[in-house]
Amino acid sequence: MDDEKVEELLGELGPLNKSIQLVQRGSAPSSWDIFLGDESDGEIMSVGVSHQSQDRKLVLFSSLAVPDAENEAPTYEMLLTFNGLWTETGGQRMALDGDGLPMLVMDLSLPGLDASALAAQLEAFATRAMSWQVLLEQGGFDAGQAPGTDDPAEASNQEHVLRV
Repeated sequence: MDDEKVEELLGELGPLNKSIQLVQRGSAPSSWDIFLGDESDGEIMSVGVSHQSQDRKLVLFSSLAVPDAENEAPTYEMLLTFNGLWTETGGQRMALDGDGLPMLVMDLSLPGLDASALAAQLEAFATRAMSWQVLLEQGGFDAGQAPGTDDPAEASNQEHVLRV
């Protein structure tokens, strides 16, 4: 699938997902930015899409907030624990972007991917990214919370974050 076909696929998302506010070309080649959320409450989540044509996949990614300095170690430990649960997260994983910000990442295989399936995957991805964003904006995990003892869904009042 070439970039033109990917752009057509992304163009079909709007009618399938009311939370999509904007889909636009990204600054990097073969990339797009999708903005989801409700402008009235100010909660807009940006999800990047990178077309990896040689691997026949789309990569979804969203940069998140930096945890408080005193909470970095336990928060990054939790993010690594999340990485180890790829079978339960549908392949979602955490990484650090070029600026050192935590980011949620997910690969989607292009063969057989239609707009409806992409819209559902994008919604689940954005919901989980927003949950992690809220948690990190609240400072992340503190040193008294060992990974596995807190629930990011409860911490952020979101229900779509995996309990780790």
